[in-house]
Amino acid sequence: MTEAAAPRATLMCLCEPCGRETNHEILHSVVSRGEDESSQIWWYDEDQMIRCLGCGTVGIRHLHKFSEDDPEDGPRESFVPPRLMRRMPSWIEDVDAEVQSILQEVYGALRNGSSRLVAMGVRSLIDAVARDNVGDRGSFEESLRALKDAGLISETEKEILDVVVDAGSAAIHRGFRPNGGLIGPLLDAAERLINHVYISGPMLREAKKNIPPRPERVRPARRAAASDVNASGPNVAAEALAVPNREVAPSPAADPAQTSNIEPRSAL
Repeated sequence: MTEAAAPRATLMCLCEPCGRETNHEILHSVVSRGEDESSQIWWYDEDQMIRCLGCGTVGIRHLHKFSEDDPEDGPRESFVPPRLMRRMPSWIEDVDAEVQSILQEVYGALRNGSSRLVAMGVRSLIDAVARDNVGDRGSFEESLRALKDAGLISETEKEILDVVVDAGSAAIHRGFRPNGGLIGPLLDAAERLINHVYISGPMLREAKKNIPPRPERVRPARRAAASDVNASGPNVAAEALAVPNREVAPSPAADPAQTSNIEPRSAL
């Protein structure tokens, strides 16, 4: 009697075709270890062949541990081919050729975990969009101001793009390496600019031509104002604003009999 094969170990990890974390089974695993006895340094590597239990995609998951790493960080994880949660925009084929090429290179750097190259590439994207729409202005500050003056970006968007450009410049000149939490917002800002300039902006301007105009609003009759009363003549205005006179009763005369009974003030 043939024994049933033992169930394979499973793990949760990102599946790019599924666009989310899914269950994967480990088809095969190879472990290698090493150490330096004199320095007591050791390392551990494991390569796993894994398969998504959703779509069936097969890939390699690599784990690496090193004695000098922070133990709280856990093993370093990487995939072959690299896996990204973020997908390239569907409208990439509809933008300027240079912008399209740079954006593809940015995603290549993102796939390889090269965060500095991503920041530099996003900076180049903004430069390419500006040159294509407002010409070469000699500096990023002037290019962003020209985009704003042309109505392609708002003052708030200009301030955001200033930060994106500065992050790219810092990666080139100041050794700045953006972390994973910053990469997403940098790309978001650049892709919003590209989408607005090349996709949604032209589409909405064209759609405006086909939107029926708003009908004229019929205003209700206006009530007569005080100015209309005055315009009718001084007599009418006086009649409208006149206040009827009140009759004031005369004060009763003082009774001589009462006043005679009042004792005079004594002389001091």
